[in-house]
Amino acid sequence: MAINGVEGSKHTAADLELLDSLSARQLMDFRNHMYNPGYIAANAGMFLDHEWIDIRSLRQHLAVPVPCASLDAPSTRPIVPDPVSRSHHFFRPISNHIRSL
Repeated sequence: MAINGVEGSKHTAADLELLDSLSARQLMDFRNHMYNPGYIAANAGMFLDHEWIDIRSLRQHLAVPVPCASLDAPSTRPIVPDPVSRSHHFFRPISNHIRSL
């Protein structure tokens, strides 16, 4: 039986897309944020798949907005620099930081 439209998973297709886009390191950081080391060690098998992940908590941890129809359109809001870091070099395009091969 399909749960939320994805066969054999409690996660939606959008949830699985988010999970697939994350590195193992990001998922481990989230796991370590949510559970203490003793619990992780005692329940290591629980973390072999993605079913333990609460997507709402993961999105909050990553500060990833919840997808909705209104967010599909590109944003027209200007990017406002962080008031703490006003140095101009933080806002250069990434291509300025990548060396040519």
